[in-house]
Amino acid sequence: FGGRLAGSPEERGAQLFLKERLETFCREVFVQEFNAPLTSRFYSLKWFSFLYMVNLLLYWFWLPLALALSVFNVVFLLGHFVTYRGWLDPFFPKYPSLNVVGILDPMEEVRSTILVAGHMDCVREFKWWYKWKQTGALLTVLSGFLILLQMLVFAFVLGMSMYYNPEKSLLEWDLYRTPPMWANAIWGLLLLLSPMLVTYFNMHGKQVVDGAIDNLTGVALSVATGKYFADPYAKGMSNLKHTRLKIVSFGSEETGLNGSAAYAKEYLQELKAEDAILINIDTIRNAEHLTLLKGELMPMIKYPEMLVQKMGVAFENSKVPYTTTNLKMGATDGMSFALRGIPAVSIIGIDADNLDPTYHTRMDTLDNLDPEGLEELLKVVCHFIESWDEGVK
Repeated sequence: FGGRLAGSPEERGAQLFLKERLETFCREVFVQEFNAPLTSRFYSLKWFSFLYMVNLLLYWFWLPLALALSVFNVVFLLGHFVTYRGWLDPFFPKYPSLNVVGILDPMEEVRSTILVAGHMDCVREFKWWYKWKQTGALLTVLSGFLILLQMLVFAFVLGMSMYYNPEKSLLEWDLYRTPPMWANAIWGLLLLLSPMLVTYFNMHGKQVVDGAIDNLTGVALSVATGKYFADPYAKGMSNLKHTRLKIVSFGSEETGLNGSAAYAKEYLQELKAEDAILINIDTIRNAEHLTLLKGELMPMIKYPEMLVQKMGVAFENSKVPYTTTNLKMGATDGMSFALRGIPAVSIIGIDADNLDPTYHTRMDTLDNLDPEGLEELLKVVCHFIESWDEGVK
């Protein structure tokens, strides 16, 4: 299908192709169509970068206004981009995308539901990450801190100016027309560091990455899990006793978890009523870096300790090495469920501490994928589901 950008014909074609595959063994397969602001997450970085430069200019005319706008910049950078809360979403147009869900029923009464999920879409290449590797990723992170630093510097300069000139009001311009030399030197440092914002303002290249690892691996493993449990003699049934399986392929994850958010929001009451849990699989490059996430730092979520422990036991019983950590950068579709009170856990198979050269670059291809990671994780996920089903009362 080619590069499967969120909301693209290629993403839709791949999702509908998957639907046909799921229909060969699932009782029901349905498509959830949704509309979402697919450009808001990354296009907003241009706004934050532009406002930073505007604030540098305003410094020479009215520092209080420059400070106010720098505060605005930081607040919305955190609320919209860093924590994935999408505060600026209403200001962006919406585009269509879709999720695909296949359902397998248990042999007896349904008492629990497990969703096994990955996401279908991929991204335009993060070109600075490809060209400059770890340095490019570091500059991207530092760009966010630079925007924060601007606010802190302006607040400090204004505070010191008011301290030494208590008789002046904020509306008196003469206080700020001739800032002290030390303040100008700090301003110069902010200007000197501003070129790093190119990693924000012009993050993406033209090339759409294959997304074989991120995240066709999650989709493939979810489908393989469904096939493992599917009853070959009774279509739509599994050999589980009381656990319904849902095989899910989310759309538009890379644009801010739009597909999983749309699903969790629309089917929230249904998910709660059927005691659903989510096993989210994302970016399984190899077996060496299989990692069970305890939480995700940027969106400030923590996965249920009980669920993480049970998945850890499944790893140990399957004799598959793994590590546990909190995801430091980015977020996964598990966040959309955790925020709404639906128990979830996410598993990745990529270095969580250092930039992998395949991540969001043209190197995310089948050639750079070690299938052992998928084979090992499939054993773990299936063992977890079997143990979960045995414990369902």
